[in-house]
Amino acid sequence: MDLNKIEDTEILYRVVRESDPDGFISGKPTAALFMDEKGASVDRDGERSEKEIVEVLKARFGRRNDYKTAIKITAGECRGVEAYPNPIGNKKNIYHAEIWESKDEKVISLFKAIKLAQLCKEVQN
Repeated sequence: MDLNKIEDTEILYRVVRESDPDGFISGKPTAALFMDEKGASVDRDGERSEKEIVEVLKARFGRRNDYKTAIKITAGECRGVEAYPNPIGNKKNIYHAEIWESKDEKVISLFKAIKLAQLCKEVQN
């Protein structure tokens, strides 16, 4: 995995939090899940198994009882709606990335957020 580049085939995972009731309604992700002023945080697959990724996400958000489920989308699908998967990483998590509106703008527009929500799939926990 190249930490500075996200390939179209990479799968990006986003946590659906219990504390965000508008992010997942009637068993489906909503646009609200992607409209975050700080950027929509995701974990890159990084050649890890989906089971391993979900376990890490549950551990991270389960401490606060805030893990509801997770969704996944490919970087190519993000680019297909002209959203920008940003490989920003951080000191605690090399797999961290964010989905942005564009290379320079973090907050995703409603139209793109709707499209992203339609494309993503719930991870079977």
